Amino acid sequence: EEARRVLGEMQADPGKAVAGLCNGGAVLASAGLLDGRRATTLEAFRKKIEEKGAVFVDEACVRDGNVFTARDAGAARELADRLLAWLAER
Repeated sequence: EEARRVLGEMQADPGKAVAGLCNGGAVLASAGLLDGRRATTLEAFRKKIEEKGAVFVDEACVRDGNVFTARDAGAARELADRLLAWLAER
C-alpha cells in the first residue's frame, strides 16, 4: 500500500518519471498508474496490464507522458536512453 501511494505521488508530478522494466509494468498497472496509458511488459503480463486499464503496445520500450515501460532486460538500454532524453528536455 505504501509503494502504491509513493508511485501515485510520483506519477502525479509531471516533473518526476516513473519506470517499469520487465514485470515492472505489471507492478505499475496494479498500482493504477497505467490506466488509459500506452505501455509494454513481458508477454506473460500482457493480460494483467490490459485488465488494469493499460493499452498494451508491442514495442520494446514505451513512453506515455512521464511513465516509461520496457518489455524486458534487452530493452534496458533503450529505457535508459529515453529517460535521459526526457531529463534533458526538462
